[in-house]
Order: sequence, then C-alpha cells, then structure tokens
Amino acid sequence: MEERKVVALDIGNVCLQITPQRAFDYFGLGDFWQPETELWQAAEALECGRIGEEDFLDSFRSLLGQRFSTAEIHRGWNLVLGEEIDGMADFVRTMLADGYQFVFFSDTSAMHMQEVRRKLSFFDLIPDGIFSFEVGARKPHQDMYRDFERKHGLPAFYFDDRQVNIEAARQRGWPGFQFTSVTSAWDAVANGKARR
Repeated sequence: MEERKVVALDIGNVCLQITPQRAFDYFGLGDFWQPETELWQAAEALECGRIGEEDFLDSFRSLLGQRFSTAEIHRGWNLVLGEEIDGMADFVRTMLADGYQFVFFSDTSAMHMQEVRRKLSFFDLIPDGIFSFEVGARKPHQDMYRDFERKHGLPAFYFDDRQVNIEAARQRGWPGFQFTSVTSAWDAVANGKARR
C-alpha cells in the first residue's frame, strides 16, 4: 500500500495574506493585535472555540461603543483576510497531481473560515482541516499537532509563516518549513525529494 503523502498547510500568510491594518483602519482603532487588549482576547477566545460568534460580536460591539452594526463588524473583521498568495493555487494543483493530499492546519475561527472559502480559489481542493476553533487551542500548543497526527499521521511537509510554529512541529519530528513565498515552498519540496 502506498504511503499517504500529506501536506499540512497554514492559511494566514501562506494561502491568504493577513492584513490586520485594514481592519484597524475600518474600525478607526490603533493596533489591537496585542495580547493585553480586550479585542485581541476576544479574538483569541473565538479562535479557540471558547466563545461563539454571537458572543464575539457582542463583545466587539460593546468594546467599540455600539458604533457598528453586526453586518459592519463582519465586514470589518473579514478585512483581516487579504488576497490569495500569488502562485499558491498552482502549487496546490501541481502537488495534488503529484500524489500529495493537503490538509489545512490553521489558527482561525468559523467566522473567518466562511471568508477563506469565499476568497481562496483552491479551497474546494482541500477537503479537510485541523482548526484551532475546533481543537480548542492555537499553535504552537501541542494539542494542535497531536490532533493532526491522530487524524493524518506525520505530514510529508508542513508550511507555516511563523517560525515558532515550525519549531514546535520539528520537535515532534515534522518536516516544517517557514513559508515566505511560493518559491520557498517549491524549494522545500525540491530539497525534500532530493533527500529521499
């Protein structure tokens, strides 16, 4: 039986650009991407599944002084997700044709996953994922990696933009590669094949 060749694929800054400044500007706020801010804490709770979308929206509305409608908060929060990373659609399609399977491996919320589905041209080519809002923890928490391994085994490649997540994966024996552009992913695949 042929070994499954699975690629663990982060979403933010790997598949889609992360553009928090667009959200900050929309809401007229400074940088709320700091752990000590209430908005950041609400976003973390949403991404870890500790609160649902309605509780998050209520928190957001309250913290913003009731100045935004639910639809406006949805619109502004989704601005965190930018455009598709150049070349990733071709990368995924080529790897699939070469016998690889992809699994999303991402810190995100159910709310943002709707926007990922809308924006990512190759979303339907990746039918499975390990998501923080379902696991109850965000990378580099070991529960994320354990859940992936339980369902998919060790990946053949893991791409993430954050070095701390790569280091946690490598401690578990994963072949983790920091993603800086689609070229970095192709280089990792070429070097990985050369080592086999």
